[in-house]
Amino acid sequence: MPKTKQKLQKKHKEFHSLHPSLSYIKYADSKQLDRNSTNIGYKSTLESLKISGNRECRKQAMDQNTLFDTRKDPTSEFGKEYKLYWDLRDSEEKKTTPSRASQQLQQMATDNVIGLAQIAWGSIQTQTQIALETNRSQTSTSTTILNDAESSENSTTISSSCSVDSRANDSNDDKVFEDYFHDINEAIEYSLDGVIDWTVPAAREMAIDKFPASTILTLQDMCQFKEYEYTSECKSLVDRLSGEDKSVMGWRRELLQDHEFTNKTFDPLKHQDWAYVKFITEHFIRFMEAPTNPLISPLAERTAVSIEVSNDFTGSAKIDGLGISDGSREILLIIEFAGGNISSSIAKYDNDIKKIYENALKTIKQSGRNKIFTVLYFNNLIYYEVLLKFKNQYVRYNYTISRCSLNPPELQKFVKDTKVMFAWVRDLATFAKTIN
Repeated sequence: MPKTKQKLQKKHKEFHSLHPSLSYIKYADSKQLDRNSTNIGYKSTLESLKISGNRECRKQAMDQNTLFDTRKDPTSEFGKEYKLYWDLRDSEEKKTTPSRASQQLQQMATDNVIGLAQIAWGSIQTQTQIALETNRSQTSTSTTILNDAESSENSTTISSSCSVDSRANDSNDDKVFEDYFHDINEAIEYSLDGVIDWTVPAAREMAIDKFPASTILTLQDMCQFKEYEYTSECKSLVDRLSGEDKSVMGWRRELLQDHEFTNKTFDPLKHQDWAYVKFITEHFIRFMEAPTNPLISPLAERTAVSIEVSNDFTGSAKIDGLGISDGSREILLIIEFAGGNISSSIAKYDNDIKKIYENALKTIKQSGRNKIFTVLYFNNLIYYEVLLKFKNQYVRYNYTISRCSLNPPELQKFVKDTKVMFAWVRDLATFAKTIN
């Protein structure tokens, strides 16, 4: 198990041992975070204890989770207790902490004093140098000093204000991100440093709470994709396969009927989406028809994946698969199998997520590109994702999570989900063209 996961579970169990009731108030008092960070951390703690705790702890965590969900109801007992607690906390903080506006005014005053001191010191240096190095007349000297001082003050004030504004914007962004990563680490032991993980609800909620509205709008705009349009033939096939519930024999009968090409010729290039949907559906149907479906049998990673690769960008790290541009040899895609089949723990998943995104970060930074695509397999689930550059940070975004089908209902959902998979493939191909 990764150290971060061990540390996280240890903290959660320590909290349970100190406070067996798993009280929200006790948690909030122990953390002393803001309201949103406290809620995110508490929810994450309960979710963790529901999995890793003993029987009594798991039951208490489930009960507390149900209770915590009533906080938005002002008439419930916990809703009243929750509101009273934060009203008291807020009033205490107002007494002891300067307001944000007050802090900004203090900072502006400090910056102005420093700026004026720098101007004055520059003027003094100019006057001293002139007095020591020239023997001009008093009148001439006075005029020169006055003009130099005024020129120095004006130019310093303008350039100083411009650079301070520029630095302020950069430093404000940096400070916002720094506070975000600090708070998310405090709340849920976040492991992807420098990555805003849009796939984790807690990380997304905290980003919405911490970042300015304009930043959130930009992130939301980045974390969406244009809908893929099936070819008419593929749409017809998807509609036939996903329309009504069918048994395995019903799926086989439907696949044997080639309705889409009775009056037209199949074109391998034009009808790639139709060919993939038909092929992958038949593939899963064969597994379902087999006496022993390999997808429901435990399989170790070394058995499932016998080859690992590395690259100049990944260094000594071994990766299960890479998609590389023919021309530049740059990495476009990183593939990782988090264990084998039905044999991997959440700890293995967390460890491989960290591994794949550490390598993705390294690749983006070295190549200077603004994105890299990833795909990860974990216990019959396939994660189609992308890592995007955002200012000086990075954003992890998930297109879809598809389940390898074990039965007809799952296959029906998988076929419907191919539309999003094709969008991911299309965007990956478009990205590859920008490099070649």
